Amino acid sequence: MRDKVMLRRKFLLLFVLFFSLFVQSKGITIAGHITDSSIRRLYIFTVYDEQNTYLLPLDSIEVAEQAFSYHNDTLRSQLLFVTPVSEKKDNEAAFLQGCYIFPSDGMNEFTFSLGLAKRLKVDVSSSPLQQRYEQFVKERDRVGQKEVLDSLDRVFYAARNKNDTKEMEVIKRSSAPIYANAYKQLRSWFDKQISVQCGTAFGIYLYYTYKLQHSKLDAKSRIEEADSMLQGYGPELRRGHYYNLALQKLLKAKKILIGNKAPNIVGIDENGKNISLIDFRGKYVLIDFWSSSCKWCRKETPNIRKAYDEFKSKGFVVLGVSTDLYKSEWLKAIETDKATWNHLLLPKEQRSRVLESYNIIAIPEILLVDPDGNILAKGLRGEQIYETIRMHISPN
Repeated sequence: MRDKVMLRRKFLLLFVLFFSLFVQSKGITIAGHITDSSIRRLYIFTVYDEQNTYLLPLDSIEVAEQAFSYHNDTLRSQLLFVTPVSEKKDNEAAFLQGCYIFPSDGMNEFTFSLGLAKRLKVDVSSSPLQQRYEQFVKERDRVGQKEVLDSLDRVFYAARNKNDTKEMEVIKRSSAPIYANAYKQLRSWFDKQISVQCGTAFGIYLYYTYKLQHSKLDAKSRIEEADSMLQGYGPELRRGHYYNLALQKLLKAKKILIGNKAPNIVGIDENGKNISLIDFRGKYVLIDFWSSSCKWCRKETPNIRKAYDEFKSKGFVVLGVSTDLYKSEWLKAIETDKATWNHLLLPKEQRSRVLESYNIIAIPEILLVDPDGNILAKGLRGEQIYETIRMHISPN
């Protein structure tokens, strides 16, 4: 019986290899086997933001007699996440028991097994990018002092679970230099790796993930630097997944440089009525991207109020654009902060599109728009808010 199972498994793999001759020129094929017979299905996620573990469901693969095969002709070589647990059944377990894989274009063979805590791990892979990624992660964790920082996190969480605020403060104060030094070393190491791998498939992944994706690109010089970097990649890499992501981010950043038209924003006001940025054409508009849970956002409220009270009679309005998930929390924050200007709540389905159109990495993000809808200033904070508005509205 065991010989028959092994024969069927070999036949399946041979069939997959034969099939791959026809598909390897387009898309990605992932095939192989799993040493654990209890696994019946694998779930695949695309990695939207690796640094913040933001994953998006993609597909699932049936596992038959510990063998599997999957082809997707729309994917190009990129980092994926694979788990034996469906996130619909157990979201936390799905992420804790999965692993990252980095298939190359064409055919990729993988052998998976279950490691500690039933976590999926890659035993063998034919993808050169997988091997390079595993080496990168190992070195990244060493340079970033992952073991040390993880142990400090555990000590802090233990104090938090005991509600020992004094101990928590001591841990935060004493560990801050360690975290800062680790971050500094890691950033320097990332820059070196990006330089060393420049012009390679792994290099464009590193550049986008660890430099460009979370860069604000809020100045022309930064955009020109990124543009120059992308010009250095050859025709084959320009057809790749990460080059396309980098290019799209660059194009969006160019659209919202100072002097360009501010993209329209549509949402609902406190009464549930439709409201949009274009409704205020003819006035100077301070756009404040914020949320009720963002303490740094709400610290800017007094600075915004100072400008609003001074210039609201001179063709100036404020439009607070909230990324809140819950309307009740949004309304409570407006009332508590006495933010008596115009407000807009972004619909869930529009939130990411609007933030991407403004190239927003983090909030608060405060901009000034002129009566024609052109961007006058970006990244305003503190006293700079009042002074920038005064310079444009009441220069004398």
